[in-house]
Amino acid sequence: MANRKDSDHCVRGVFFNSNAPKRGFATILRWLATRCIGYWPRFVDAQPGLQPTTAVSSDEVVVTFVNHATFLIQTAGKNILIDPVWSERVGPFSFLAPSPEPRNTF
Repeated sequence: MANRKDSDHCVRGVFFNSNAPKRGFATILRWLATRCIGYWPRFVDAQPGLQPTTAVSSDEVVVTFVNHATFLIQTAGKNILIDPVWSERVGPFSFLAPSPEPRNTF
């Protein structure tokens, strides 16, 4: 991380929020006890979008947003599904989660 320069939010490559108020465990407990939880529906009837074409010709590119950070890229008769993983492990607990396979780097 020699290329990164220090700033008011980054020291030796480590980011931190210098404007964040200092909060402890008691603050979290107080917030949990006094927060106002809004309405959250159990089900939202969302209609699916249009189905993507099976394949496209070689001179066109079609990009379809799937969800979150996943995209379907179609070009030259090929379908490419992009679903990035930005960590070594996938899951709520890194020590229990499997590593993504295969490991592709471009």
